[in-house]
Amino acid sequence: KLLDGIISISKADQNKSIALGYKGPITTELTAVEIDKTKLEQTFEWNSIFNIGSMDWLPNLEGVNWFIENVQPELKKNKDLKTYLAGPHFPGTRNA
Repeated sequence: KLLDGIISISKADQNKSIALGYKGPITTELTAVEIDKTKLEQTFEWNSIFNIGSMDWLPNLEGVNWFIENVQPELKKNKDLKTYLAGPHFPGTRNA
């Protein structure tokens, strides 16, 4: 199993994931760190956080910077938790 679930940023993104064939749990909630697990279709293993977004869009860049400065230090206390940031145009990376 590659993916436990998707939390999309909009209903349009949620619908796109479904149109592309995703059949797992999916919801649209605008929160970075607190999720109402009762709204999801199945139980997740809550040990990984992912953000996928293009960093050439200022709201994405600001959101990731806020997360790194305000949330990540607290999350580092849990040694089993992993954070993954992905997408094109990350500062300091070369995009092919």
